[in-house]
Amino acid sequence: MKKETRGRILEVIAYIFISFLVVLIAINGVTPFKIPADGQIHLARYEQVFQSLRHLKVPAEISFIGPGHNLNAVISCYPWLGGFLFILPRFFIYKHIMVAMFIGFWLVNLLTALAIFYLIRTLRCSNRVLRICLVVYWLFNSYHLNLLYFRMAFGEFLAYAYLPLVVAGIVKISRKEKKGIYPLIIGMSGIANSHLLSLVIVTLGIGGYELYRVVTGRFSKFEFKSLIISTFSSLMLASYSLWGIFYIQVNNSVIVPFKSLSYVDIKQSILAQLSGMITQNPSLWGIGLIGIILIVVVSVLSVKIKTIRPYICICVLILITTYLPLSNYPKLIQYFGFIQFTGRLLTYVLLFQVMAMTILVREFSGRTIKTLTIVCAILVVCLGAISVVKHEQGKLQENDDLESYVYTINSTNYYQDVQANNYDNFNDYLPGEGTIGSGPIYIHTDPWINLMQVKGAYNRAEFKLVSSKEGWGSLAIARYKGISYQVKLNGKKVNLVKSNGIKLALPKGTSYLSVSSKNTIMTIIFFIGNLISYLVCIVAVLIVCRRTIRSY
Repeated sequence: MKKETRGRILEVIAYIFISFLVVLIAINGVTPFKIPADGQIHLARYEQVFQSLRHLKVPAEISFIGPGHNLNAVISCYPWLGGFLFILPRFFIYKHIMVAMFIGFWLVNLLTALAIFYLIRTLRCSNRVLRICLVVYWLFNSYHLNLLYFRMAFGEFLAYAYLPLVVAGIVKISRKEKKGIYPLIIGMSGIANSHLLSLVIVTLGIGGYELYRVVTGRFSKFEFKSLIISTFSSLMLASYSLWGIFYIQVNNSVIVPFKSLSYVDIKQSILAQLSGMITQNPSLWGIGLIGIILIVVVSVLSVKIKTIRPYICICVLILITTYLPLSNYPKLIQYFGFIQFTGRLLTYVLLFQVMAMTILVREFSGRTIKTLTIVCAILVVCLGAISVVKHEQGKLQENDDLESYVYTINSTNYYQDVQANNYDNFNDYLPGEGTIGSGPIYIHTDPWINLMQVKGAYNRAEFKLVSSKEGWGSLAIARYKGISYQVKLNGKKVNLVKSNGIKLALPKGTSYLSVSSKNTIMTIIFFIGNLISYLVCIVAVLIVCRRTIRSY
């Protein structure tokens, strides 16, 4: 075997192992696996998607499984297609859910590793050891571990995985490389199918960069054509996700997530990182102690090394933004409050930091740089692993209002806990007006009725009703315009009267209610169209990969 071929194989094995290790520290059968409130929300919607696809059905437009027990439209308004890799193992490992979840997390982290490797290679770092170290940092930094396990923010860590492909595509297109459209299309469609907020931020970032190139006279006709093709193709690949959001919101007035610009408290954040604490509390978020040290070192070196200066300057500027008390300015919240937490920008701090470090080690890859880079990578792994294990063991006490919603799951209690109503005030995307906390929610239950969901499946939800009298009663179950509902009371089909919610003629005593829905024709068309688009994309990517591997 040639030395070059052996090196490639070993590098691939390294990425497989690294992505395996970042999951093993959390799901290992030794320490309990804890999930927060967001984790319950996402696992519930993925469970409904899995059950639907397993029965060869297009997922319903409303959520029958999940917190709130109010049949909200989270499954339509929060894209799931970008996380299909996480769901995939369930089709082959049905009973051992934690094994399937381990493999799902591993696949997502392998994607994360390969995407950042692709960007590092695009930036022309040829040293394999240094590339591996940079990938380690991208996976094991405190903020990424926070997204994965402490917040379990599926949309955000999936966007984090796809983001490097977007940047790699933009870099290649700027160099007039035709193949640049492929990573850009995969990256943008992946983000659009995972997390809308990240899609907005990344789109604004690309727009700003391209505007800069137009002003400086660097924007070319080739670049324009490539961006148009990439935009059209990305929209095709994300059409099902975007249609779901559009359809619900164009037909209904819905409550949207709260607006805020909660900032990172620099003092408390640094203290938390010094103590090795990773937390859900947005005022304490950070990139980790090693990350801060590396930013300082690279910033100092940028004084003499001009090539890394733009990247580290953007990195530091975004980091400073996360520390600014922007929550004190109502006008800013009005326009930018959809970000909610400025700490979310740490993803982009890490992105530009890794780009700066890539160029640094590319140009100065001597023995000293290699040694220091390896040491930093080892420290990042050790510190990250310690933080995760302490969290799973309950040794880190979080000063967090959501702490009561952190609980332990395993293969035995998975279905019960995912469907549990532990987060009963979850009101995102319910029929109403304004944002959460600032506008009315249309659904409510009359005080003489006790409503409890007893079962949630991929195609229906069942409720137990106890009414103290006979009469027309309103139930805290969302009813969206444009959705075709089928309702049965005590086994008999009933027609819904015109109202903002579910209103039924109830008998006195105990009753059982079943609610299901029928997908619209357009939803089915977009789903099938999206599948065809992905098949075409996969074939095209495989052809390109085959040619690339031959030339690599």
